[in-house]
Amino acid sequence: MFRRQPDSELDHLHDHIERIWERLTQGGPAASGYCPAGIEPPTDVLVSDEVIVVRMELAGLRGSELDVEVEGTRLTVRGTKQEPPRPASAQYAQMEIMGGAFERSITLPAQVNAEGASVDYANGYLEIRLPRVARMNGRSVRVPVHRG
Repeated sequence: MFRRQPDSELDHLHDHIERIWERLTQGGPAASGYCPAGIEPPTDVLVSDEVIVVRMELAGLRGSELDVEVEGTRLTVRGTKQEPPRPASAQYAQMEIMGGAFERSITLPAQVNAEGASVDYANGYLEIRLPRVARMNGRSVRVPVHRG
């Protein structure tokens, strides 16, 4: 019997495979160049002894459209990206700019103090700063987004 460790590399791989499966089963127009991928913001995670910094590229949003939640070592960002205007008379040769609801969850590499978190959104980038702690309390905490 195989026992999974919580918040392990296997969990990260499982989450990634589930996101790929969702994209493959969404369907979409049978047009050449159509990309049925959901919105999955590119994300960087920087780690130091004192803080974990998570940066997401989220162009076209307002800070009020974002929801940031930390539960244990799981960080979840939810939001809605407005659909870009689509002229009715145009025919696409390629379509990659998508709108709609998204949710991105990542496993943080260390335990953090969610109450001490700061979140800023400016110039299309969301930056979440999470102070590291020796142990976690296991509660879920919503963190307000400051718009720049």
